Amino acid sequence: MRVCLLSAVVPGADPSDACAEYALRLAQDDGLEVVLALPERPPETQWNGVPVVAVDTLAAERFDVALALDWRATVRLFEVAAERYALFVEELEQRTLNAAEADRILATLAIGLPVDLIAGSAGVADELRELRPEARVLVAGGEAGPAALLKEILAEPPPAAALLPRRLMADADAAIALFRTDYKLAIESYKALERDEIVRASVAIRAAYRSDRLNAVRRSASPLVVRAKKRFGARE
Repeated sequence: MRVCLLSAVVPGADPSDACAEYALRLAQDDGLEVVLALPERPPETQWNGVPVVAVDTLAAERFDVALALDWRATVRLFEVAAERYALFVEELEQRTLNAAEADRILATLAIGLPVDLIAGSAGVADELRELRPEARVLVAGGEAGPAALLKEILAEPPPAAALLPRRLMADADAAIALFRTDYKLAIESYKALERDEIVRASVAIRAAYRSDRLNAVRRSASPLVVRAKKRFGARE
């Protein structure tokens, strides 16, 4: 079976990284012919014995399964010709990303793509089935090994309903609405700071200190400031 693993970066060596650990198990399976594809020219040509290539070089290749190792890799997933497409989901990152990060929108949309979903744990699988009841959701980490999941994916086509990204635009609208709300709250907080008397007084003092009239004062205070910074740094 030919498998193309798509990743935004070369997987790390951290044993606690479930995504990298899953990719490594696939790479070490003798029954699979694995290629690791990156969006840009790779910094190295081998990863644990597996060829590392850029997605652009795979135009003439065809695989049995193309597997995105996380939502970031789905950006170019469908540029790889394959019989089946899948996404490994270690966790629902859109729930952990910072409120100001627009990446939450992409992470949300990735779950709605017409792909089979491989969950990093049973708990994540339950969440995915709730979000995508029409999709095929499998759980990694079983005794059969990761290759068995890919064989199961290849054996039968995904449910017909899963091939229609019904939730895609709804998820996009919800994610953008949430981002817009967070942005509005951030602006309101900033405006509240502008109205705060202490903040306004601090800004006025800083502006006065930096004015041309206090050049002589700043020059006289400069050695004291330098010494104070050194002492403060030494204490840290």
